Amino acid sequence: MKGIKDGSTLMVDGFGLCNIPENLLFALVETEVKILTVISSIAV
Repeated sequence: MKGIKDGSTLMVDGFGLCNIPENLLFALVETEVKILTVISSIAV
């Protein structure tokens, strides 16, 4: 989490509801990081 700052771009993967970065998302909510770009290969 230390390297993620305002304006960061994150790339995540997964398929459907399996392997979603659930813990990452919960941890990001606890930070004050804003304005993120998320690139995802999650297909639902």
